[in-house]
Amino acid sequence: RAWRISALFNNPLMKIGRNGSTSSEIGRVEKARQFAIAIMTIPSLLLQIVIVALSSSRSSIQLVTTGVYGLTFGVHECKNMAAGSWDLYASIVLACFPMAVGYLINIRPKSELDDLPDIVDERKSLESSFATSICLFVVTSPIISMSMSPNVKVYATLAATLVLPLSLCHYIGLEKVLGSMRSRMPLQKIRNPINTLDNKNSPLASVRMAEMYMNIGRKEESIQLIDETLNSLRGGTSNNVISNIGQKEGKEEIGAGFTRNDLKSFDHYTLDVVIDLLKLKAQAVDPKSSAVVNIDALRIFENCPAASKLKDVSIIFPVYNWVGLLIKGGTIEQDDMCSLEVDLAKRYCYEAQVQAYHYARALGSLAEMCGRTGRYSEAFEYFDIMEKVYMKEVHPKMLTKAYKVDRCALVFAMVALWEMKVGRKDKAIERVNFVIENIIPNYDKKDFIGLYSMMMSIVRVLKWTGHVDQAIDVYTKFVPPETEHHFAVGEFYKPMLLLLKICDDSPVQYNKKDMVADIELALEFDPGEMGDNMFTSDGWSMKSMAAEIYHQWQNTRNESFDYNR
Repeated sequence: RAWRISALFNNPLMKIGRNGSTSSEIGRVEKARQFAIAIMTIPSLLLQIVIVALSSSRSSIQLVTTGVYGLTFGVHECKNMAAGSWDLYASIVLACFPMAVGYLINIRPKSELDDLPDIVDERKSLESSFATSICLFVVTSPIISMSMSPNVKVYATLAATLVLPLSLCHYIGLEKVLGSMRSRMPLQKIRNPINTLDNKNSPLASVRMAEMYMNIGRKEESIQLIDETLNSLRGGTSNNVISNIGQKEGKEEIGAGFTRNDLKSFDHYTLDVVIDLLKLKAQAVDPKSSAVVNIDALRIFENCPAASKLKDVSIIFPVYNWVGLLIKGGTIEQDDMCSLEVDLAKRYCYEAQVQAYHYARALGSLAEMCGRTGRYSEAFEYFDIMEKVYMKEVHPKMLTKAYKVDRCALVFAMVALWEMKVGRKDKAIERVNFVIENIIPNYDKKDFIGLYSMMMSIVRVLKWTGHVDQAIDVYTKFVPPETEHHFAVGEFYKPMLLLLKICDDSPVQYNKKDMVADIELALEFDPGEMGDNMFTSDGWSMKSMAAEIYHQWQNTRNESFDYNR
C-alpha cells in the first residue's frame, strides 16, 4: 500500500527510508519483486495444464479381458497418488516455492519498518493466502483417498495442488500488480474525484499517508502532501454546468481556497476527505494557523450541498471542539458577550445528538462555556443532562479517540469549582471526591493534558477550602513525574508542587535549604499565553500561582539569595 500511495501522487518530496531513496526508486524495486513472484507461479500453473491435457501423465491404460465373451479392452486407471509420482512432487514444490520466496522478501529491516509503520509488511496477507490453501487442501484430501472414480481422483488432486499457486496468484496478480498499474494515473487526472472508484481512493490514500507522517513526527511532509491534495481538488465544476454560467457568486471563496462552485462539485466522499485533510493540517500547524484552518473547515461544511448526504456527520465534531478550545485560549477573538462561542456551542450540541458520546461532549462544552461566563445556573443544567448521558466506563476511550482529550471528565472537575463559586463548599468537596473515586481511575493515564487540567480544578478546590494535605496526596498519587517533561503542561508540574509545600495550611515541613533553588525555579517560570489563558478560563491563572509562591516568601529571609532580583 505504501508503494501504491507513493506512486499515485508521484511526489519527489516523499522520502521513504533513511537512505533517502525516493518513492519512484523503491516503487521500481517493489514492482520487480511482484513481477518475480508472479513469474515463479507460472511453472506450477503450466504443469497442471500439461497434466490435464496429457492423460498419460495422470493415468495408465490397463488391458481388461471379460470372461464371458473373451473381449479385451483398455481401461484408464488413475496413478495420480502413486508413490514416486514425479508430477505430484513437482507440483508441491513449484506451488510452495513462490509462497516461500514472497514471504522471505517481505521481511523488512527494522529501520524501514520504523519509517513506514504497519503498511509495508505483507506477510499477514501471504499467511492468509496460505491459510486459505490449507483449508481447501484439508477439504479435498478425503475425497482423494476415499473416491474410487479416477475422474474424481484427478479432479480432487488438481484442486488440492492448485489451491496454493492460485491463492498466491490472486493476491499478487489481482490485488498488487493490477492495483499498482491502476495507481499510475497522474495527479492531474484526479481533479474531479466524482465519477470513478479509483479517484475516490486517491485522496483517501493521501489522508492515510498524511496521518502516517504525523504519527512519525514529519509534519512538514504531512502539510506538503495535504496542500498538494487539496490543490488537486480545487477548480472543479458543478455537474450542472449550465447553472454555473454567468453566476459570479460561484467564484466566491468559501474557505481553504475552495469556491462555491468547487463545493457544488463535491460529493459526500470528497467532502469527507477534505474535512479530514483540514483536520490533520490544523494539528500540524501553529495555533493561529490552526484557527484559520478550522474555521475554513466549518465554512466548507456549512456551505457544501453534499453535507446533507453524509452518512456520518461526526467528522465535523472535532472541528467544533478545536474551535471552542482556540476561542478559550484566546487565539480566536470574539466580543464580550462570547457570541461566536455561544453560537458554535449550540450548533454543536444540536448536531451531536446522533451519538451519545458526541452529545455528552457537546453538552459538556455548553456547560463549560456557561460556567466560564458566570452563568452558573445554566451550567449546572447542562451538566446534569451530560451526567445522565455520559457513561464513565465506556465513553472515555471513545472520546479520547475522537477528540484526543476526554473533556467530559474535565467538566466533572470544573463543576466543583462552580459549586465553590456559588458558596456551596461542602458540595464542592463532594464533587471533588466523586472525581477522585470514579473519574480519574478510568481516565487514560497517557493523556497528560487532560489529567493535569482535571487536577488543576481539584487542587484549587482542596487548597482554597483548607484541605491542602488531601491536595498533596491526590497530586502526587495521580500526576506522574513524567509530566515534568511534557511539552504542554510540563512547565506547571514543579511550581504547583512547590506551592502546595509552602502554602499556609501545608502539612509538609519545608526545607529552607531548597529555598534558593526554588525561588530560581519560580522566577524562571513563564507560562505561554495560550496555556495560561486556558487554565485562567478554568479558574486559576498559572501566573497568579507564581505570584502566590512569592507571596509565601515575602516575610522570609535567606542571606544566600539576592531579593532585589
